[in-house]
Amino acid sequence: MKYKRICIGIISALLPLALHAQTENWVYRYNGLGNGDDGARSTAYGFDGNIYAAGYSRGTSTDFTVIALTNMGDTNWVFRYNGPVDATDDAYSIDYGIDGNLYIAGGSYFTVGRATDFTVVSLACSGAERWVYLYDGGGSALDIAYSIACGADSNIYAAGNCWTGGGHYWDFTIISLPPSGPSANWVYKYDGPGSEMDNSDAAYSIVYGSDGNIYAVGKSYGTGTWRDFTVVSVTSSGAERWVYRYNGSANLDDVARSVTYGGDGNIYVTGFVRNSNDDIVVVSLPSSGPPANWVYLYNGLGNGNDAASSITYGLDGNVYVAGYSTGSGTYEDFTVISLTPTGSERWVYTYNGLADTTDMAASIIYGLDGNIYVAGQSTGNLGGSDFTVISLDTSGTERWVYRYNGPGSSHDDASSIVYGSDGNIYSAGKSYDSGTLYDFTVISLGAVGIEERDISLTSKFFYIPSVFTDNIPIRFSEPCQRPLKIILCNIYGGSVFEKEYPCTPSSLTLKDEKITRLSSGVYFIVISSDGEKYYNAMKCIKLL
Repeated sequence: MKYKRICIGIISALLPLALHAQTENWVYRYNGLGNGDDGARSTAYGFDGNIYAAGYSRGTSTDFTVIALTNMGDTNWVFRYNGPVDATDDAYSIDYGIDGNLYIAGGSYFTVGRATDFTVVSLACSGAERWVYLYDGGGSALDIAYSIACGADSNIYAAGNCWTGGGHYWDFTIISLPPSGPSANWVYKYDGPGSEMDNSDAAYSIVYGSDGNIYAVGKSYGTGTWRDFTVVSVTSSGAERWVYRYNGSANLDDVARSVTYGGDGNIYVTGFVRNSNDDIVVVSLPSSGPPANWVYLYNGLGNGNDAASSITYGLDGNVYVAGYSTGSGTYEDFTVISLTPTGSERWVYTYNGLADTTDMAASIIYGLDGNIYVAGQSTGNLGGSDFTVISLDTSGTERWVYRYNGPGSSHDDASSIVYGSDGNIYSAGKSYDSGTLYDFTVISLGAVGIEERDISLTSKFFYIPSVFTDNIPIRFSEPCQRPLKIILCNIYGGSVFEKEYPCTPSSLTLKDEKITRLSSGVYFIVISSDGEKYYNAMKCIKLL
Protein backbone atom coordinates (compact mmCIF):
# COMPACT_ATOMS: atom_id res chain seq x y z
CA MET A 1 0.00 0.00 0.00
CA LYS A 2 1.23 3.52 -0.68
CA TYR A 3 0.20 6.87 0.72
CA LYS A 4 0.72 10.20 -0.96
CA ARG A 5 -0.03 13.67 0.24
CA ILE A 6 0.01 16.46 -2.35
CA CYS A 7 0.02 20.15 -1.53
CA ILE A 8 -1.65 22.17 -4.28
CA GLY A 9 -1.91 25.94 -4.25
CA ILE A 10 -2.86 28.78 -6.58
CA ILE A 11 0.22 30.64 -7.73
CA SER A 12 -1.31 34.04 -7.09
CA ALA A 13 -1.96 33.07 -3.50
CA LEU A 14 1.70 32.11 -3.08
CA LEU A 15 3.21 35.34 -4.39
CA PRO A 16 3.45 37.00 -0.95
CA LEU A 17 5.74 34.20 0.27
CA ALA A 18 9.29 35.12 1.25
CA LEU A 19 11.92 34.98 -1.45
CA HIS A 20 13.44 31.81 -0.07
CA ALA A 21 10.23 30.04 0.93
CA GLN A 22 10.16 26.28 0.57
CA THR A 23 7.07 24.31 -0.49
CA GLU A 24 6.16 20.68 0.09
CA ASN A 25 5.19 19.24 -3.29
CA TRP A 26 4.18 15.81 -2.00
CA VAL A 27 4.86 13.04 0.52
CA TYR A 28 4.91 9.41 -0.61
CA ARG A 29 4.77 6.53 1.89
CA TYR A 30 4.99 2.81 1.16
CA ASN A 31 3.99 0.08 3.60
CA GLY A 32 5.44 -3.30 2.64
CA LEU A 33 3.50 -6.52 2.26
CA GLY A 34 4.29 -7.70 5.77
CA ASN A 35 3.15 -4.53 7.55
CA GLY A 36 6.54 -4.28 9.27
CA ASP A 37 9.49 -1.90 9.13
CA ASP A 38 10.23 -0.36 5.72
CA GLY A 39 12.69 2.37 4.77
CA ALA A 40 14.53 4.04 1.89
CA ARG A 41 18.32 4.38 2.10
CA SER A 42 19.23 5.94 -1.25
CA THR A 43 17.61 7.87 -4.07
CA ALA A 44 18.45 8.89 -7.63
CA TYR A 45 16.94 11.31 -10.12
CA GLY A 46 16.77 9.67 -13.56
CA PHE A 47 17.56 11.21 -16.91
CA ASP A 48 13.96 10.34 -17.72
CA GLY A 49 12.70 12.75 -15.04
CA ASN A 50 11.56 10.02 -12.66
CA ILE A 51 12.66 9.40 -9.08
CA TYR A 52 14.09 6.07 -7.96
CA ALA A 53 14.53 5.09 -4.30
CA ALA A 54 16.11 1.94 -2.88
CA GLY A 55 15.96 0.35 0.55
CA TYR A 56 14.03 -2.40 2.27
CA SER A 57 10.46 -3.42 3.00
CA ARG A 58 8.81 -6.21 4.92
CA GLY A 59 7.33 -9.24 3.20
CA THR A 60 7.49 -12.67 4.83
CA SER A 61 10.98 -11.36 5.66
CA THR A 62 12.76 -8.13 4.77
CA ASP A 63 13.11 -7.66 0.99
CA PHE A 64 15.52 -5.65 -1.16
CA THR A 65 13.19 -2.92 -2.52
CA VAL A 66 13.27 -0.32 -5.31
CA ILE A 67 10.41 2.09 -6.04
CA ALA A 68 10.01 4.34 -9.08
CA LEU A 69 7.95 7.53 -8.83
CA THR A 70 6.99 10.28 -11.23
CA ASN A 71 8.01 13.80 -10.28
CA MET A 72 4.37 14.27 -9.22
CA GLY A 73 4.70 11.50 -6.63
CA ASP A 74 2.74 8.80 -8.45
CA THR A 75 3.98 5.20 -8.36
CA ASN A 76 5.42 3.87 -11.61
CA TRP A 77 6.30 0.50 -10.09
CA VAL A 78 7.57 -1.33 -7.01
CA PHE A 79 10.31 -3.96 -7.33
CA ARG A 80 10.97 -6.39 -4.49
CA TYR A 81 13.79 -8.93 -4.42
CA ASN A 82 13.64 -11.81 -1.99
CA GLY A 83 16.94 -13.71 -2.26
CA PRO A 84 17.16 -17.46 -2.84
CA VAL A 85 16.70 -17.91 0.93
CA ASP A 86 13.72 -16.18 2.54
CA ALA A 87 15.72 -14.03 4.94
CA THR A 88 16.91 -10.43 5.26
CA ASP A 89 17.69 -8.63 1.98
CA ASP A 90 18.51 -4.92 1.86
CA ALA A 91 19.46 -2.27 -0.71
CA TYR A 92 21.91 0.46 0.34
CA SER A 93 22.72 2.46 -2.79
CA ILE A 94 21.22 3.19 -6.21
CA ASP A 95 22.61 4.83 -9.33
CA TYR A 96 21.20 5.60 -12.76
CA GLY A 97 23.54 4.43 -15.53
CA ILE A 98 24.42 6.30 -18.70
CA ASP A 99 22.71 3.42 -20.52
CA GLY A 100 19.39 4.41 -18.92
CA ASN A 101 19.24 1.41 -16.60
CA LEU A 102 19.28 1.22 -12.81
CA TYR A 103 22.00 -0.37 -10.69
CA ILE A 104 21.44 -1.10 -6.99
CA ALA A 105 23.88 -2.40 -4.37
CA GLY A 106 23.09 -4.25 -1.16
CA GLY A 107 23.04 -7.66 0.45
CA SER A 108 20.84 -10.75 0.15
CA TYR A 109 20.76 -14.28 1.49
CA PHE A 110 21.73 -16.99 -0.99
CA THR A 111 22.40 -20.14 1.05
CA VAL A 112 20.77 -21.60 4.15
CA GLY A 113 23.07 -21.34 7.14
CA ARG A 114 25.12 -18.52 5.68
CA ALA A 115 24.79 -14.75 5.91
CA THR A 116 24.19 -12.19 3.15
CA ASP A 117 26.05 -12.07 -0.14
CA PHE A 118 27.44 -8.93 -1.78
CA THR A 119 24.58 -8.12 -4.17
CA VAL A 120 24.12 -5.92 -7.24
CA VAL A 121 20.78 -5.81 -9.04
CA SER A 122 20.15 -4.18 -12.41
CA LEU A 123 16.67 -3.05 -13.45
CA ALA A 124 15.30 -1.49 -16.59
CA CYS A 125 13.52 1.81 -16.03
CA SER A 126 10.29 -0.10 -16.58
CA GLY A 127 11.03 -2.03 -13.38
CA ALA A 128 11.91 -5.27 -15.20
CA GLU A 129 14.75 -7.23 -13.65
CA ARG A 130 17.76 -7.35 -16.02
CA TRP A 131 20.12 -9.37 -13.85
CA VAL A 132 21.23 -10.14 -10.28
CA TYR A 133 24.87 -10.55 -9.26
CA LEU A 134 25.72 -12.34 -5.99
CA TYR A 135 29.21 -12.68 -4.55
CA ASP A 136 29.87 -15.00 -1.63
CA GLY A 137 33.13 -14.35 0.19
CA GLY A 138 32.81 -17.73 1.91
CA GLY A 139 31.93 -18.74 5.43
CA SER A 140 28.86 -17.84 7.46
CA ALA A 141 29.59 -14.13 7.36
CA LEU A 142 28.02 -10.94 6.05
CA ASP A 143 29.11 -9.80 2.59
CA ILE A 144 27.49 -6.45 1.71
CA ALA A 145 27.72 -3.84 -1.05
CA TYR A 146 27.21 -0.43 0.57
CA SER A 147 27.81 1.91 -2.37
CA ILE A 148 27.58 1.87 -6.16
CA ALA A 149 28.81 4.16 -8.94
CA CYS A 150 28.19 4.00 -12.68
CA GLY A 151 31.36 4.92 -14.52
CA ALA A 152 31.67 7.12 -17.58
CA ASP A 153 33.26 4.00 -19.16
CA SER A 154 29.80 2.34 -18.86
CA ASN A 155 31.01 -0.16 -16.23
CA ILE A 156 29.50 -0.51 -12.76
CA TYR A 157 31.58 -0.27 -9.58
CA ALA A 158 30.32 -1.46 -6.19
CA ALA A 159 32.09 -1.20 -2.84
CA GLY A 160 31.56 -2.95 0.48
CA ASN A 161 33.05 -5.79 2.48
CA CYS A 162 33.47 -9.50 1.91
CA TRP A 163 34.60 -12.38 4.09
CA THR A 164 37.95 -13.86 3.19
CA GLY A 165 38.77 -16.09 6.14
CA GLY A 166 42.14 -17.70 6.74
CA GLY A 167 43.04 -15.12 9.39
CA HIS A 168 42.02 -12.22 7.14
CA TYR A 169 38.30 -12.13 7.89
CA TRP A 170 36.44 -9.21 6.20
CA ASP A 171 38.20 -7.29 3.46
CA PHE A 172 37.59 -3.87 1.94
CA THR A 173 36.08 -4.91 -1.41
CA ILE A 174 35.48 -3.31 -4.82
CA ILE A 175 33.79 -5.24 -7.62
CA SER A 176 33.44 -4.13 -11.25
CA LEU A 177 30.61 -5.38 -13.44
CA PRO A 178 29.79 -4.78 -17.11
CA PRO A 179 26.39 -3.16 -17.72
CA SER A 180 25.23 -6.40 -19.34
CA GLY A 181 26.05 -8.32 -16.11
CA PRO A 182 26.01 -10.56 -14.19
CA SER A 183 29.64 -11.80 -14.30
CA ALA A 184 32.26 -9.56 -12.69
CA ASN A 185 34.99 -7.86 -14.67
CA TRP A 186 37.17 -8.18 -11.58
CA VAL A 187 37.12 -8.36 -7.77
CA TYR A 188 39.58 -6.27 -5.75
CA LYS A 189 40.16 -6.84 -2.03
CA TYR A 190 42.24 -4.86 0.39
CA ASP A 191 43.32 -6.47 3.65
CA GLY A 192 44.61 -3.98 6.22
CA PRO A 193 48.05 -4.63 7.74
CA GLY A 194 46.58 -5.66 11.11
CA SER A 195 46.08 -9.35 11.91
CA GLU A 196 43.82 -9.19 14.97
CA MET A 197 41.12 -11.83 15.22
CA ASP A 198 38.33 -9.31 14.75
CA ASN A 199 39.95 -7.72 11.74
CA SER A 200 37.10 -5.97 9.93
CA ASP A 201 37.80 -3.92 6.81
CA ALA A 202 35.01 -2.34 4.76
CA ALA A 203 34.33 0.26 2.05
CA TYR A 204 31.32 2.54 2.55
CA SER A 205 31.45 4.97 -0.38
CA ILE A 206 32.77 4.86 -3.94
CA VAL A 207 33.13 7.37 -6.76
CA TYR A 208 34.27 7.20 -10.38
CA GLY A 209 36.68 10.07 -10.96
CA SER A 210 36.79 12.33 -14.00
CA ASP A 211 40.30 10.94 -14.52
CA GLY A 212 38.82 7.48 -15.17
CA ASN A 213 40.02 5.95 -11.89
CA ILE A 214 38.04 4.56 -8.94
CA TYR A 215 38.16 5.91 -5.38
CA ALA A 216 36.63 4.04 -2.44
CA VAL A 217 36.72 4.89 1.26
CA GLY A 218 36.02 3.14 4.54
CA LYS A 219 38.05 1.50 7.28
CA SER A 220 40.77 -1.13 7.64
CA TYR A 221 42.60 -2.70 10.53
CA GLY A 222 46.09 -1.41 11.26
CA THR A 223 48.98 -2.74 13.31
CA GLY A 224 48.45 -1.42 16.81
CA THR A 225 46.16 1.33 15.52
CA TRP A 226 42.81 -0.50 15.54
CA ARG A 227 40.68 0.48 12.52
CA ASP A 228 42.02 3.32 10.37
CA PHE A 229 40.35 5.87 8.08
CA THR A 230 41.15 4.37 4.66
CA VAL A 231 41.09 5.59 1.05
CA VAL A 232 41.90 3.24 -1.83
CA SER A 233 42.30 4.06 -5.52
CA VAL A 234 42.22 1.45 -8.27
CA THR A 235 42.28 1.72 -12.03
CA SER A 236 39.22 0.84 -14.08
CA SER A 237 40.90 -2.52 -14.73
CA GLY A 238 41.14 -3.25 -10.99
CA ALA A 239 44.85 -2.58 -10.42
CA GLU A 240 45.68 -0.92 -7.11
CA ARG A 241 47.06 2.61 -7.61
CA TRP A 242 47.52 3.65 -3.98
CA VAL A 243 46.23 3.32 -0.41
CA TYR A 244 45.98 6.14 2.15
CA ARG A 245 45.49 5.46 5.86
CA TYR A 246 44.87 7.94 8.69
CA ASN A 247 45.02 7.07 12.39
CA GLY A 248 43.59 9.34 15.09
CA SER A 249 45.60 10.01 18.23
CA ALA A 250 43.61 7.53 20.36
CA ASN A 251 44.56 4.50 18.21
CA LEU A 252 40.91 3.44 18.07
CA ASP A 253 38.18 3.41 15.41
CA ASP A 254 38.66 5.92 12.56
CA VAL A 255 36.25 5.63 9.64
CA ALA A 256 35.84 7.30 6.23
CA ARG A 257 32.16 7.54 5.28
CA SER A 258 31.90 9.59 2.08
CA VAL A 259 34.06 10.60 -0.88
CA THR A 260 33.72 13.09 -3.73
CA TYR A 261 35.91 13.85 -6.74
CA GLY A 262 36.39 17.61 -6.91
CA GLY A 263 36.22 19.73 -10.01
CA ASP A 264 39.83 20.69 -9.23
CA GLY A 265 40.95 17.07 -9.67
CA ASN A 266 41.46 16.41 -5.96
CA ILE A 267 39.78 13.79 -3.78
CA TYR A 268 37.83 14.91 -0.70
CA VAL A 269 36.92 12.40 2.00
CA THR A 270 35.06 12.76 5.29
CA GLY A 271 34.11 10.67 8.32
CA PHE A 272 35.40 10.64 11.88
CA VAL A 273 38.59 9.93 13.81
CA ARG A 274 38.98 9.09 17.47
CA ASN A 275 41.09 11.54 19.43
CA SER A 276 39.95 12.26 23.01
CA ASN A 277 36.47 11.84 21.49
CA ASP A 278 35.30 11.33 17.90
CA ASP A 279 36.05 14.35 15.71
CA ILE A 280 34.81 15.22 12.22
CA VAL A 281 37.66 14.79 9.76
CA VAL A 282 38.02 15.95 6.16
CA VAL A 283 41.02 14.86 4.11
CA SER A 284 42.06 16.20 0.71
CA LEU A 285 44.25 14.00 -1.48
CA PRO A 286 45.65 14.60 -4.94
CA SER A 287 44.30 12.07 -7.43
CA SER A 288 47.87 10.81 -7.81
CA GLY A 289 47.79 9.65 -4.18
CA PRO A 290 49.44 10.38 -0.80
CA PRO A 291 50.65 12.43 0.90
CA ALA A 292 47.46 14.31 1.73
CA ASN A 293 47.08 17.92 0.65
CA TRP A 294 45.66 18.66 4.10
CA VAL A 295 43.69 17.22 7.02
CA TYR A 296 40.93 19.23 8.74
CA LEU A 297 39.55 18.28 12.17
CA TYR A 298 36.47 19.68 13.90
CA ASN A 299 35.70 19.22 17.60
CA GLY A 300 32.22 20.50 18.46
CA LEU A 301 31.43 23.06 21.12
CA GLY A 302 30.52 20.39 23.67
CA ASN A 303 33.79 18.45 23.26
CA GLY A 304 31.79 15.25 22.72
CA ASN A 305 31.51 12.92 19.75
CA ASP A 306 31.33 14.45 16.27
CA ALA A 307 31.13 12.69 12.90
CA ALA A 308 30.43 13.43 9.24
CA SER A 309 28.45 11.21 6.91
CA SER A 310 28.37 13.04 3.56
CA ILE A 311 30.54 15.37 1.46
CA THR A 312 30.12 17.28 -1.80
CA TYR A 313 32.20 19.63 -3.93
CA GLY A 314 30.28 22.72 -5.00
CA LEU A 315 30.20 24.46 -8.35
CA ASP A 316 31.63 27.43 -6.46
CA GLY A 317 34.81 25.43 -5.84
CA ASN A 318 34.25 24.94 -2.11
CA VAL A 319 33.75 21.78 -0.06
CA TYR A 320 30.61 21.08 1.99
CA VAL A 321 30.35 18.42 4.71
CA ALA A 322 27.32 17.20 6.69
CA GLY A 323 27.02 15.23 9.92
CA TYR A 324 26.64 15.98 13.61
CA SER A 325 28.60 17.61 16.40
CA THR A 326 28.06 17.84 20.14
CA GLY A 327 26.72 21.24 21.16
CA SER A 328 27.19 23.17 24.37
CA GLY A 329 24.71 20.78 25.99
CA THR A 330 25.06 16.99 25.96
CA TYR A 331 23.42 16.10 22.65
CA GLU A 332 24.35 16.13 18.98
CA ASP A 333 23.43 18.98 16.62
CA PHE A 334 22.74 18.77 12.90
CA THR A 335 26.01 20.17 11.43
CA VAL A 336 27.21 21.50 8.07
CA ILE A 337 30.77 22.69 7.50
CA SER A 338 32.19 24.51 4.49
CA LEU A 339 35.88 24.49 3.62
CA THR A 340 37.93 26.08 0.90
CA PRO A 341 39.80 23.73 -1.48
CA THR A 342 42.93 24.52 0.56
CA GLY A 343 41.34 23.29 3.79
CA SER A 344 40.50 26.61 5.45
CA GLU A 345 37.25 26.69 7.39
CA ARG A 346 34.73 29.06 5.77
CA TRP A 347 31.87 28.53 8.24
CA VAL A 348 30.14 26.03 10.52
CA TYR A 349 26.35 25.81 10.69
CA THR A 350 24.60 23.89 13.48
CA TYR A 351 20.91 23.24 14.02
CA ASN A 352 19.44 22.20 17.36
CA GLY A 353 15.95 20.79 16.85
CA LEU A 354 12.77 21.71 18.66
CA ALA A 355 13.79 19.56 21.62
CA ASP A 356 17.39 19.64 22.81
CA THR A 357 18.31 16.06 21.95
CA THR A 358 19.87 14.21 18.99
CA ASP A 359 19.91 15.93 15.58
CA MET A 360 21.94 14.52 12.68
CA ALA A 361 22.56 15.29 9.00
CA ALA A 362 22.90 12.24 6.73
CA SER A 363 23.21 13.54 3.15
CA ILE A 364 24.26 16.78 1.43
CA ILE A 365 24.06 18.12 -2.11
CA TYR A 366 25.04 21.31 -3.92
CA GLY A 367 22.02 22.36 -5.98
CA LEU A 368 22.30 23.59 -9.54
CA ASP A 369 20.65 26.78 -8.24
CA GLY A 370 23.79 27.45 -6.18
CA ASN A 371 22.34 26.56 -2.77
CA ILE A 372 23.07 23.77 -0.30
CA TYR A 373 20.50 21.12 0.69
CA VAL A 374 20.97 18.75 3.61
CA ALA A 375 18.77 15.88 4.81
CA GLY A 376 18.68 14.05 8.12
CA GLN A 377 16.74 14.01 11.36
CA SER A 378 16.03 16.36 14.25
CA THR A 379 14.00 15.90 17.40
CA GLY A 380 10.52 17.42 17.50
CA ASN A 381 8.33 18.68 20.31
CA LEU A 382 6.75 15.26 20.85
CA GLY A 383 10.04 13.54 21.63
CA GLY A 384 10.51 11.60 18.38
CA SER A 385 12.72 12.73 15.54
CA ASP A 386 11.38 14.40 12.39
CA PHE A 387 12.38 13.83 8.76
CA THR A 388 14.36 17.05 8.22
CA VAL A 389 15.67 18.97 5.19
CA ILE A 390 17.58 22.22 5.57
CA SER A 391 18.66 24.65 2.85
CA LEU A 392 21.60 27.02 3.22
CA ASP A 393 23.16 29.51 0.86
CA THR A 394 26.88 29.20 0.17
CA SER A 395 27.70 31.73 2.89
CA GLY A 396 26.15 29.40 5.49
CA THR A 397 22.97 31.44 6.00
CA GLU A 398 19.87 29.36 6.67
CA ARG A 399 17.30 29.72 3.88
CA TRP A 400 14.66 27.40 5.31
CA VAL A 401 14.05 24.34 7.50
CA TYR A 402 11.53 21.65 6.54
CA ARG A 403 10.33 19.10 9.08
CA TYR A 404 8.02 16.14 8.49
CA ASN A 405 6.43 14.34 11.42
CA GLY A 406 4.88 11.05 10.30
CA PRO A 407 1.38 9.99 11.37
CA GLY A 408 2.75 8.01 14.32
CA SER A 409 4.61 10.97 15.85
CA SER A 410 7.65 8.81 16.47
CA HIS A 411 11.02 8.41 14.79
CA ASP A 412 11.25 9.77 11.22
CA ASP A 413 14.45 10.45 9.34
CA ALA A 414 15.85 11.24 5.90
CA SER A 415 18.78 9.19 4.59
CA SER A 416 19.36 10.58 1.11
CA ILE A 417 18.76 13.71 -0.96
CA VAL A 418 19.05 14.60 -4.65
CA TYR A 419 18.48 17.73 -6.71
CA GLY A 420 16.37 17.14 -9.81
CA SER A 421 17.01 18.88 -13.09
CA ASP A 422 13.38 20.03 -12.76
CA GLY A 423 14.54 22.30 -9.91
CA ASN A 424 12.93 20.25 -7.13
CA ILE A 425 14.44 18.44 -4.16
CA TYR A 426 13.79 14.75 -3.53
CA SER A 427 14.63 13.19 -0.20
CA ALA A 428 14.16 9.57 0.90
CA GLY A 429 14.07 7.85 4.29
CA LYS A 430 11.44 6.47 6.63
CA SER A 431 8.51 7.69 8.73
CA TYR A 432 6.43 6.07 11.43
CA ASP A 433 2.75 5.21 11.65
CA SER A 434 1.40 3.33 14.66
CA GLY A 435 -0.61 1.06 12.36
CA THR A 436 2.07 0.29 9.78
CA LEU A 437 5.28 0.89 11.77
CA TYR A 438 8.10 2.45 9.71
CA ASP A 439 7.17 3.21 6.11
CA PHE A 440 9.43 3.72 3.09
CA THR A 441 9.16 7.50 2.51
CA VAL A 442 10.04 9.92 -0.31
CA ILE A 443 9.31 13.65 -0.08
CA SER A 444 9.50 16.27 -2.83
CA LEU A 445 10.20 19.91 -1.98
CA GLY A 446 10.34 23.02 -4.11
CA ALA A 447 13.95 24.18 -3.99
CA VAL A 448 13.22 27.86 -4.49
CA GLY A 449 10.47 30.34 -3.73
CA ILE A 450 7.88 31.67 -6.20
CA GLU A 451 9.76 34.89 -6.84
CA GLU A 452 12.88 32.93 -7.76
CA ARG A 453 10.91 30.78 -10.17
CA ASP A 454 9.40 33.81 -11.89
CA ILE A 455 12.31 34.30 -14.30
CA SER A 456 12.72 35.07 -17.99
CA LEU A 457 15.53 32.59 -18.57
CA THR A 458 13.48 29.41 -18.85
CA SER A 459 13.60 26.30 -21.02
CA LYS A 460 11.31 28.11 -23.49
CA PHE A 461 14.00 30.76 -23.90
CA PHE A 462 16.60 28.40 -25.33
CA TYR A 463 17.13 24.94 -26.80
CA ILE A 464 19.97 22.59 -25.84
CA PRO A 465 20.35 19.07 -27.28
CA SER A 466 20.26 16.14 -24.88
CA VAL A 467 23.14 14.38 -26.67
CA PHE A 468 26.40 15.91 -27.87
CA THR A 469 29.68 14.71 -29.36
CA ASP A 470 32.41 17.35 -29.58
CA ASN A 471 30.31 20.51 -29.49
CA ILE A 472 27.06 21.76 -27.95
CA PRO A 473 24.82 23.97 -30.11
CA ILE A 474 22.51 26.33 -28.18
CA ARG A 475 19.69 28.26 -29.86
CA PHE A 476 17.94 31.22 -28.18
CA SER A 477 14.44 32.34 -29.04
CA GLU A 478 15.49 35.97 -28.84
CA PRO A 479 18.73 37.88 -28.18
CA CYS A 480 19.10 40.37 -25.32
CA GLN A 481 21.80 42.61 -23.88
CA ARG A 482 22.22 40.80 -20.56
CA PRO A 483 25.58 39.12 -19.88
CA LEU A 484 25.48 35.34 -19.99
CA LYS A 485 27.57 32.70 -18.22
CA ILE A 486 27.58 29.02 -19.16
CA ILE A 487 29.11 26.25 -17.07
CA LEU A 488 29.40 22.59 -18.05
CA CYS A 489 29.94 20.29 -15.08
CA ASN A 490 30.23 16.58 -14.47
CA ILE A 491 27.84 14.51 -12.37
CA TYR A 492 29.92 15.20 -9.26
CA GLY A 493 29.50 18.96 -9.54
CA GLY A 494 32.98 19.69 -10.88
CA SER A 495 33.24 22.37 -13.58
CA VAL A 496 34.79 21.08 -16.81
CA PHE A 497 34.03 24.09 -19.01
CA GLU A 498 33.13 27.71 -18.25
CA LYS A 499 32.65 30.73 -20.50
CA GLU A 500 31.11 34.20 -20.23
CA TYR A 501 29.40 36.22 -22.97
CA PRO A 502 28.80 40.01 -22.85
CA CYS A 503 25.26 39.56 -24.18
CA THR A 504 22.89 36.80 -25.18
CA PRO A 505 23.25 35.95 -28.89
CA SER A 506 20.58 34.33 -31.02
CA SER A 507 22.66 31.13 -31.13
CA LEU A 508 26.08 29.86 -30.17
CA THR A 509 28.08 26.65 -30.19
CA LEU A 510 30.16 25.50 -27.27
CA LYS A 511 33.25 24.04 -28.91
CA ASP A 512 36.47 23.81 -26.99
CA GLU A 513 39.35 21.41 -26.50
CA LYS A 514 38.09 20.74 -22.97
CA ILE A 515 34.74 19.58 -24.37
CA THR A 516 36.37 17.53 -27.14
CA ARG A 517 38.48 15.65 -24.57
CA LEU A 518 35.53 14.74 -22.33
CA SER A 519 34.95 11.04 -21.78
CA SER A 520 31.59 9.40 -22.31
CA GLY A 521 29.20 10.26 -19.50
CA VAL A 522 26.55 12.58 -18.24
CA TYR A 523 27.10 16.33 -17.87
CA PHE A 524 25.01 19.28 -16.75
CA ILE A 525 24.79 22.69 -18.35
CA VAL A 526 24.12 25.61 -16.03
CA ILE A 527 23.15 28.97 -17.53
CA SER A 528 23.12 32.18 -15.52
CA SER A 529 22.64 35.84 -16.36
CA ASP A 530 23.75 39.01 -14.56
CA GLY A 531 24.85 36.99 -11.54
CA GLU A 532 21.21 36.22 -10.67
CA LYS A 533 20.09 32.71 -9.82
CA TYR A 534 18.60 32.09 -13.22
CA TYR A 535 19.43 28.58 -14.19
CA ASN A 536 18.52 25.52 -16.14
CA ALA A 537 20.06 22.07 -16.26
CA MET A 538 20.11 19.84 -19.31
CA LYS A 539 21.34 16.28 -19.35
CA CYS A 540 23.98 15.57 -21.97
CA ILE A 541 25.45 12.22 -22.87
CA LYS A 542 28.92 12.30 -24.38
CA LEU A 543 29.21 9.79 -27.23
CA LEU A 544 32.38 7.98 -28.25
